[in-house]
Amino acid sequence: MKAYAFSPGHVTGFFSIGADLQGSIGAGFCVEKGVKTTVKAKTSKTNKLELALNGHTNRLPTSHAVVRKYLELSEKPRSLSIVHKAELPVGYGFGMSGAGALSLSLALNKALKTRLSALECAKIAHEAEIECGTGLGTVVAERFGGFGVRTEPGDFEKYERIKFSNKLKAVLAPLAPLDTSNIIRDEGWQTRIMGIGRACVRDLLRNPKAEQFITLSRLFATESGLAEGQVLNAMNASGGSMAMLGRSVFVLTEKPRNAVSILKNYCKKVIVTKISTKGARLIK
Repeated sequence: MKAYAFSPGHVTGFFSIGADLQGSIGAGFCVEKGVKTTVKAKTSKTNKLELALNGHTNRLPTSHAVVRKYLELSEKPRSLSIVHKAELPVGYGFGMSGAGALSLSLALNKALKTRLSALECAKIAHEAEIECGTGLGTVVAERFGGFGVRTEPGDFEKYERIKFSNKLKAVLAPLAPLDTSNIIRDEGWQTRIMGIGRACVRDLLRNPKAEQFITLSRLFATESGLAEGQVLNAMNASGGSMAMLGRSVFVLTEKPRNAVSILKNYCKKVIVTKISTKGARLIK
């Protein structure tokens, strides 16, 4: 059986790590560019797996973790062919790992007829990200779409939406990849991130507007020490902030042309996309 699913990407502006690395609180927005996942499943004598991202066979530990969970739920061995198509670069803070895991979970649920709810599918993807150190809260946001604040680590019921203009666009400048696990699993970074991250969440909830989000994101990026070098220079030149966690800069604006012009001085490929009002979903 074939199944297709899509998850929007996501940009986090600031966050704070929850206890035992089981999630995070924070704020960010989903974008219309994301990951489309195709799953082809058939019964087999033994479990078999083919897995590719943008035409290349990759290690993709988070996707493997999702597959492992579904094979445990399946009553019979399966032969699986899985293709991820990511519309944004992976490892740059655009939520591609979470989007891949979430779209895969939804597609596997349909292809294998495991009959899980959408929430259960999302929890499997979230747990895979936690296990592999590729994210802490991205899946929560990508399930809902839009612009929002996660107020309890790993809690899919605690997601506060932020109003935004439908003319608002995201300008994304991927400068260099960053290994998320090296940050979130490091005690020094955890200490620097947690206090300022909690304060930013608190202040955004008091004034839940896109402009306040940008101000707090810039504060978080600089005070935590995560923004440095060319990322910091590009932030200051464009008025944007750093995508967490990647060496990338984002700008939210209704008139993206000026931001694109500035960011092209720092990045060859600047991307413009809309904020996604829809979360992850089955397609076709």
